[in-house]
Amino acid sequence: ELPPGNRRVQAQALPYALEDQILTPVDELGFATHRLSATHLACAVFATEPVERQLDALTAAGLAVVQCVPDVLCTPWQASTWTLVFDGDDAWLRTGPY
Repeated sequence: ELPPGNRRVQAQALPYALEDQILTPVDELGFATHRLSATHLACAVFATEPVERQLDALTAAGLAVVQCVPDVLCTPWQASTWTLVFDGDDAWLRTGPY
């Protein structure tokens, strides 16, 4: 939950609002959000270095990436259910639409 304000100010404040809950320095992380209300946001936090490394490899291969979709959004979901998918050593648990 963030204080009321315009979207740009809230986007700038979000990393610092979560800073005490995250072990990694916020300048090494990316934050993707979805607005639930004027003061509540759903937030995905990810390390930017691996993403940038993969994007660089795709660019070097001649592919231009314009959108990325988190793996969990590729996992089926229905209201009031949880879906758990195992892929080798990875697992994705989807508990809601975002």
